[in-house]
Amino acid sequence: MHCQNCHAVVPDSAKVCGHCGTKLDREALFPCPSCGEDVPVTARVCGYCGRRLEAGSEKPAAKQSAVERSEPEKLAVKKTPPKKKEKTASAARSEKEAEKQKPEDVEITEAKAKKKIPMLIFGVAAVLVAFGAYFLFFRYNPSVDCLQGNWAGEVYLDGENIFKIYFDINSPCKNNAYCGKFRIPLFDAEGRIKIIEQKGSKFYFFAEPNAGKPASEIPDEYLQCNRDGTLFYESFQEGGTIVPSAVLFPN
Repeated sequence: MHCQNCHAVVPDSAKVCGHCGTKLDREALFPCPSCGEDVPVTARVCGYCGRRLEAGSEKPAAKQSAVERSEPEKLAVKKTPPKKKEKTASAARSEKEAEKQKPEDVEITEAKAKKKIPMLIFGVAAVLVAFGAYFLFFRYNPSVDCLQGNWAGEVYLDGENIFKIYFDINSPCKNNAYCGKFRIPLFDAEGRIKIIEQKGSKFYFFAEPNAGKPASEIPDEYLQCNRDGTLFYESFQEGGTIVPSAVLFPN
C-alpha cells in the first residue's frame, strides 16, 4: 500500500509510515503517479490508466490545485512588460516638428494667439457699429409723396374709439405748401393741411379749419408714413400729452 501523505510504498501491515511518520489510513486516497487520478492507498493497480502502483517507491507529483496553478500564471502576467503603443507616422512627424521648433517660435505662436482675442472683440464691435450706422443713417426716410392719396381711420383716445377722421391729399406735398384737406364728420369740421417740417418718416403739419388759424402757429400734429403702406396720425395737447391717435388706411 501507499502512504496517503508522502505516497511512499509501505508494508500492508504497517500502521505508521516509515518515511514521514504519518498514521496510515487504509480508506484514504492518493494520486496515481501516471494519470494523477485519486485511487485507494491499498490499490495495487490504477483503475484509470492500469499502471502498477507498487512497482517502485517514487513519489508521484501531487495534483496542483487551481490556486497553485494560477500563481505562476499571475507572476508571468505581472512580469510581462506592457506593450508600447506604436506611434503613427503623423504623431511621429508632429513630435519631430515640436522638437525642431525653437523657443522663439513658441513665443511668437503664443503672441499670435493672444492677439486673436482683441481682434475678435474688435470685429464684433465693428459689426455692431455698422448696424447702428445703418439704422441711424439709412432708416426708413420717405419723401412727402408717401402722403398722397385718400386716407381714413378711426381716432382712439385711451383705447376708446371716439370719431373718424379723413385726409384727402390729391397732389404731392411740399414743405410750407398746402396740399390737401382733412374732415371730421362727427364735428362737421374740415379744413386745409400744410406740411411744416419733416423728421424721418414723420411729417408735422398745420391744420387750418374753415374758421381759420394764424399761419404762424406751430402744429402739434403729425402724419407718419409706415412701411406697410398705412399712415399713423397723432395729436398732442399742451405739455406733450398725447390726445388722439389713429391708423389711416387708403380709402
